[in-house]
Amino acid sequence: MDDKECSKLGGGFRRRVPVVAIDKRVPELAYDYDEQFHHQHDGVEETFGNCGGAWPELIDKYDLHMMLLDYKGDEKPFFYHSDHLGSAAYLTSGGHVTQTLNYLPYGEDWVDIQNNLDPRLGQYTFNGKEKDYESGFHYYGARYYWSEVLTGWLSVDPMADKYPNISPYYYCHGNPIIMIDPSGESDRKFVDYETGQFLGEIDDGVNETVRITQEDFKMLLKRRKFDDNAGDTKYTKYNEMIERYAIGKDGYNIAQTARKYAETKSADWAYNTEKGKFHPGTHKCNLFVYDVLKECGITIPGKWPPIARAWANKTNSIIGFSVVTGEPHLGDIIGASKKWKDASGHVAIVTQIDLDTGKIKTTSAGESIVTENNFGESVRKTLKWGKIVFESYAIKRAN
Repeated sequence: MDDKECSKLGGGFRRRVPVVAIDKRVPELAYDYDEQFHHQHDGVEETFGNCGGAWPELIDKYDLHMMLLDYKGDEKPFFYHSDHLGSAAYLTSGGHVTQTLNYLPYGEDWVDIQNNLDPRLGQYTFNGKEKDYESGFHYYGARYYWSEVLTGWLSVDPMADKYPNISPYYYCHGNPIIMIDPSGESDRKFVDYETGQFLGEIDDGVNETVRITQEDFKMLLKRRKFDDNAGDTKYTKYNEMIERYAIGKDGYNIAQTARKYAETKSADWAYNTEKGKFHPGTHKCNLFVYDVLKECGITIPGKWPPIARAWANKTNSIIGFSVVTGEPHLGDIIGASKKWKDASGHVAIVTQIDLDTGKIKTTSAGESIVTENNFGESVRKTLKWGKIVFESYAIKRAN
């Protein structure tokens, strides 16, 4: 140690720095552990106090070890608290924060403060993905992502042929602040249903752009993040919404078009109005369904719209539609038959689905205005709607 030298880095020194023994330059090394600890402890407290006006309570490794003894044996559970991208922001256990995390835009570690002994307890970090602490790589399923150095993928996008204009190593198309890439595969892009404004994308292996309301997009993101946090690689909740809401299919467009007339309380299909071939004094619920389908580009052959009884017939499919035996989707048509003097029943369009309860809402033309109602939910459960008792019902879906 005596032959080691102390030098200064930089410029402006004309004379050579003299050779000095380390133990003389750093006399603290001659202290025992307790003296050394208290000396550093006082120095840190003084620095924080004078510079930041804060007086932290400092503990040594032994004290920290004693605090965390409860984690041995029956280990307490840790809870992840994520941000809008699904990245872990805090870890808590027993009501106490055990780790605080912040990131730079592409997932580089910015702040990582821990008070647990095992860093692997907080291994799910950026986007909620597992980070290997030896390599620094995040595992996304289809490939690895290196946030610290490359800020990109370590292998080619499996769907690279779908995006010839984008680097196969590019992360989230250069927009990691609002976009997520949960599996490292192809992205489904979402745009606002009304304005066409870009909302975001989710990589689920589907290369398409779909229109969706902002409310539904937020719900879709929430369900995808729930699956990620639960470790559900089948994305059960996310895929359930994609299917039941008919996202990217005719059904979603049919439902949104029908809801538009309910929101404006349209009276165009009222009983006492004239609409197309239908004269005043006629029920027009079937005409409403027919017109909505036509507006969405679905034309049913024939001179007249199918009557409600035809929609309620489970053994006879209307051209271009199939009978549904499972749970209804958005845009499905529900018809119920009833023998009236001037009508054969009632028909409506499924426009809302509560995925937690399974309940649905339908939209149809009533006596005076178009309304969103519980007709479909009531009929498929009891064959009743208010005081009306129907004979049969059926659900049909555009092919």
